[in-house]
Amino acid sequence: MQTNRTLYIISFVILCWLNGCNGLLEDGLEPNDRLTYDQLNEPQAFGQLDTEGILLPGPNITSLLYTGANFYSDLFPYTGVMSDEFEWVENGNIVIYKEIYEDRLAPTNSGITSLWTKLHSYLAQAQEVIQRVNDTKWLESPEHQQIKQQSLWYAYFHQGNAYVNLFAYFNANQTDPGTLYLEGKSVSHEQTYDLALNSLEKAMEYGDTYQKRLTNSIIARAALLKEDWAVATEAVKEGLKINDEPLIMQYAQGSLTNGLGNVAGPFGRELSVPLSFKNLLTTESSIIRNPTTSITTDNGSRWVQTLYGQYDNSVVTDFTETNLIMAELIIRGFYPGNKTDAIILINEVLNYYDPSGQSATSEQELTLKEIELYRRIYLSWRGLRLLDLRRLPSDGVAQLPFSERDWKWFPVPEIEFI
Repeated sequence: MQTNRTLYIISFVILCWLNGCNGLLEDGLEPNDRLTYDQLNEPQAFGQLDTEGILLPGPNITSLLYTGANFYSDLFPYTGVMSDEFEWVENGNIVIYKEIYEDRLAPTNSGITSLWTKLHSYLAQAQEVIQRVNDTKWLESPEHQQIKQQSLWYAYFHQGNAYVNLFAYFNANQTDPGTLYLEGKSVSHEQTYDLALNSLEKAMEYGDTYQKRLTNSIIARAALLKEDWAVATEAVKEGLKINDEPLIMQYAQGSLTNGLGNVAGPFGRELSVPLSFKNLLTTESSIIRNPTTSITTDNGSRWVQTLYGQYDNSVVTDFTETNLIMAELIIRGFYPGNKTDAIILINEVLNYYDPSGQSATSEQELTLKEIELYRRIYLSWRGLRLLDLRRLPSDGVAQLPFSERDWKWFPVPEIEFI
């Protein structure tokens, strides 16, 4: 559920991009003007505070959010095809989906190069905001200092999130997992994980109460993936709660639209929802969380998702992921509680989508296999299924059983080695 904070930010981002951020800088700019480097180093270029003290992002921050949305627009459908969330539709127009679906990836694939480049643009934009904050001459006024502080949270949070995505999705050697190639040298996933934690812990120094909970949720995600159980346990305790707004990617910016909606929605020609997933949607909560519809084309009938349209914002994380991480850690014996406590956390998710309580579970046997199933249904279409297939007891199907696929990570593009 979007609160005022999210709506303010979306409205301001749209206004900023449509009007060239006119009025944000002391020297009024026309919509077609371009901001100079010096102008971007002025406090107004980071944004302004609303009446509640929330930062309405200016061009420096909106550029960061734009590059992040650009990356996720490709990530969600790419990972969905590599796992078992989407099937490639024969005679589709975009080759990369066929290559992923048929397990024919290579470091030379142009689509993978594009995804890698978008992720690095996201990372670079966060690093540039940090540099701009340091280059800006701030007044000692409370308003300027609060804008500075919130700008640093945005920058360090998104820098850390970009690093998480790097080690989560890319690998230089499929037969020897755990390596990347960055800035002309080989680095390990462990080193990239450390960079992510350092950035996210730095973000904690600048965030407000909500921002700290959001940061903790991303730390918990990263730590779960790396099986850093101690860090995951500490972070998830202070993660997102049921009434907290989610982290969303805002697609109503310029010409950028929701890639998942474009290729896997009712008007998309590229991807369909497989029956193996559709058949899992047997309760009201699962159906509400994963709305689908049947369409008929020249290739016959198929199921498509209707959660996201072309201009809808996509959820990256929310309280449901935090709850399911906590439940998993209880089952693994790292978080205080028993199976009853884990079921309570799961039912909070189920009842969120079906307030009638009819979808709630009363099962007493709760194992990692059940956790995997709940994650598959209630964290779908967020890029997480691919990560779960590598670490949880399951064998998802996308043309091939996942265990038989040669490519379980996206390859580091060849351009990095030239």
